Amino acid sequence: VERLATRKNTMSYAENAATNGTSLFVINNRSLAASNAHLASLLKPGMKVLDLGCGTGAITNGIAEAVSPGGSVIGIDRSPDFIEKAKVNYQAISNLRFEVGDIYNLPFDGEFDLVTASRLLQWLPDAPLAVENMVRAAKIGGKIVVLDYNHEKYRVEPPAPASMVHFLQVYLDWRRKAGMDMEVADHLADLFQSNGLAGIIVTPQHEIIHRGETGFENKIRIRAEVVADWGRVMVRQGVISEEERSRAETDYLNWIEYEAQSQFLYLLSVEGIRTS
Repeated sequence: VERLATRKNTMSYAENAATNGTSLFVINNRSLAASNAHLASLLKPGMKVLDLGCGTGAITNGIAEAVSPGGSVIGIDRSPDFIEKAKVNYQAISNLRFEVGDIYNLPFDGEFDLVTASRLLQWLPDAPLAVENMVRAAKIGGKIVVLDYNHEKYRVEPPAPASMVHFLQVYLDWRRKAGMDMEVADHLADLFQSNGLAGIIVTPQHEIIHRGETGFENKIRIRAEVVADWGRVMVRQGVISEEERSRAETDYLNWIEYEAQSQFLYLLSVEGIRTS
């Protein structure tokens, strides 16, 4: 019962994270080619694919295009609002459907050529159970493909202001206490092995941006948006003071404008094959 309650509370937190305006902007501007290139290389016409944590379908519609002709895709997300947006945005794609659902309670058994989750497990209090259910949904011989972060390996150059470093550490600890694995990318291969998957391949898909490159300012501002949005939630919960939050935001925005040169987000795509 305690495990279930923790999972419920953490998933509510994750849903809120995904549905705030900043994150929605990021989600809507992703694409298969730009945001999950390794998955794109694995897709073939005729495949049946399950996309978990599909959001508003920005990547899922690209999957549907890649498996045409003859293939089909189901996108699952816990957010009814996201699923409604996805249905409206991509209603013209005949081989694509969206459903409200929960990775912890999937109604599928041995149905898909490929089951995937992108940037989802970082929000879950029980990543092992999520992977177990993904494996169950795949056919024998089907692939499981997960893309996710190790937030402890986030780097910027030059180093961020001390106030921001402090804020991010408190933020990660806050998420950890809710049961989330902040290093999940580096734990995926072991999770796949413990679920009996074969042919496990780990492919780095790190997100690296330098000053002067297209999109630099938008991408490096992601952490500032965390301070603005989640920082206020943390203040309300007494996790951090408003003075600490405000100082981190101000210092970081100034740093972006005058000093920031690069950002490195550690991201791995891990795949495996169901054999039994």
